[in-house]
Amino acid sequence: ARAVSFANDTFDVILSNLCLHNIPNREGRDRACSEIARVLKKSGVALISDFQKTEEYTEVFLKEGLLVEKLGPYWKNTFLGLTILRVTKREA
Repeated sequence: ARAVSFANDTFDVILSNLCLHNIPNREGRDRACSEIARVLKKSGVALISDFQKTEEYTEVFLKEGLLVEKLGPYWKNTFLGLTILRVTKREA
């Protein structure tokens, strides 16, 4: 996740479910978010769900120039405190 082998602007949609918090340090999590931003196509959407560290992810996506919409936290019928970030890469 910190160094994917895909070209820039490859994917229309990226999904990450309860994954990024498993990267053990902030630098690595930031790098993974930057990689998501890099490989996401213009007007593409990334959905990032996690129960922690979503504020960190938001900071990186905003720094990369992406739009971030926070959904949740969801408390019922899902993982406790799950937050979903809907991240959109702007058109040039």
